[in-house]
Amino acid sequence: MTYQYLAQVYDDLMGDYDYDEVYQFLESQVDHFGNILEMACGTGSLTEKLVKKGPVTAFDGSEEMLQVARDKLGYNPRVFLLRQDLRSFQLTEKYRTILCFCDSLNYLLKPGDLLSSFQQVEKHLEEGGLFIFDVNTVHKYRAMGEEVFFQENENALGLWQNTYHEDSQINDYNLTLFYKDQDQDLYHREDEFHRQRAYGQEEIENLLDQAGLDPLAFYDGYREVEAREDTDRLICLARKKENA
Repeated sequence: MTYQYLAQVYDDLMGDYDYDEVYQFLESQVDHFGNILEMACGTGSLTEKLVKKGPVTAFDGSEEMLQVARDKLGYNPRVFLLRQDLRSFQLTEKYRTILCFCDSLNYLLKPGDLLSSFQQVEKHLEEGGLFIFDVNTVHKYRAMGEEVFFQENENALGLWQNTYHEDSQINDYNLTLFYKDQDQDLYHREDEFHRQRAYGQEEIENLLDQAGLDPLAFYDGYREVEAREDTDRLICLARKKENA
């Protein structure tokens, strides 16, 4: 997985992802944000909103995405951006609220990698704090099947060739990007390959339990509606076990 080129046009092509909806959902679920850790912050679009609630430490595995975030956020003493890995991040403090959205955890292709990420969360989560995250489900990838998806705006165009492998629960995206060079008034073409793995509620519950985390709720999207078999985006709220 790489965001070498996608980072440049990520915000242009993510118009269907509603950061306001995510933020409003979080406001409905979190009484006190305290200090916030945002995992896989991408270009900082949610970070920009979260900073209203408290100091934010945000990390991503892509330097290209972080550079876009730095440009977007500018200097803000309440935001600390750094490059870290979802599976092995190490920070010097604990957090009241830990978040990971936009199917970032689906990029962890092995259950052991997702477990490692959950274990790091447990180490960094304050007693009584909340861990809230989302994942794409098997149902969503099955519905996408082997289709080509098209996204565009005035600055960029993206073509996604989707392939879901039922036996491994792996979903492949072959992405072709065309983005505008403002200086030369022409378009560049770049190709990237992305791979994600589907995770279901039962598997997540087991991994959270192994990591010392208690799931509190599973929702169908960013709304307080219980998850179902046909849920596309599974939202989980979890807390550190009392005896951890």
